[in-house]
Amino acid sequence: MQSKITTLKIRPHFEYRVWAGNKIKKIYNLEEKSIGEAWIISAYKNKSSIITNLEQEISLLDFYNNKNNANFFNNYNLKHEYPLLTKIIDAKQDLSVQIHPDNEYAKEFNSLGKTECWYILDTNKNNSIVLGHNANSLDEFKNMVENKEWKKLLKEKPIKKGDFIYVESTKIHAIKSNTLIFELQQSSDITYRVYDYDRLDNGKPRELHLDHVYKLVKTPDVTLEPKEISNKKDFFVANNLFNLQMIKNKGKNEYHYSEAQWVQICVIEGKGKINNIDAKKFDCFLIAHNQSIDIDGNLKCLVSFVK
Repeated sequence: MQSKITTLKIRPHFEYRVWAGNKIKKIYNLEEKSIGEAWIISAYKNKSSIITNLEQEISLLDFYNNKNNANFFNNYNLKHEYPLLTKIIDAKQDLSVQIHPDNEYAKEFNSLGKTECWYILDTNKNNSIVLGHNANSLDEFKNMVENKEWKKLLKEKPIKKGDFIYVESTKIHAIKSNTLIFELQQSSDITYRVYDYDRLDNGKPRELHLDHVYKLVKTPDVTLEPKEISNKKDFFVANNLFNLQMIKNKGKNEYHYSEAQWVQICVIEGKGKINNIDAKKFDCFLIAHNQSIDIDGNLKCLVSFVK
């Protein structure tokens, strides 16, 4: 029975993006063009990833919504929507400059807010991201936007492979070209564009959302204290939204996360076995509440969960 299983292996949902490269297409041997995002662990409506190691394939959303599986999620699924969304993002071109709503603002749209974080899997030398802005007031921010003073307005942060970036809701940000990213975020699909380089998609300019942007942006720009992102020194993130940790496994080891409602684990390097199931680069798994994770092989994994 589904309720007895303790380890789920997941196949992604894929999303077209105008800025996409061809890395995701090659990784997953896809025929479609311009696949910019692999939603590697998703229970989002109509965009759910698929569980592949049950008697019949089923969407993660359907599995999560089945009350018979409540023990897997420590009964979290009986009261809450699935809280996390995990992606691989392949940016061949610059992504739009954008902002995401916080939980309070997103309630108007029956959604969670969208705080996210990025682990840089690969990028060009001397590359950067957009993170934050230089306006001291909302009027100054609006004037810079309306006059297209982007170099003056936007802050850039250098990045390299292996960097970790936390992007809280209401923060201006953009992934730039030639970057492959692992992204963990709240399960939300709300994005408000500030600027999109006057780019066309199917011959039409992409929509901007400045009314929302002006309501959400903090002026002057705010930078979180490290302890607001993680209160554990060995975690990238450990706060009230989600937790994220790197495991660099060699040989055969057992891991246990007793505080987690359940555990998400994604392989980003190597191959081996996770709970005796074959695991290779970009394979993802869900581990039931209070179950051990046995990893065999030289694997680098990103582990995430909510408490």
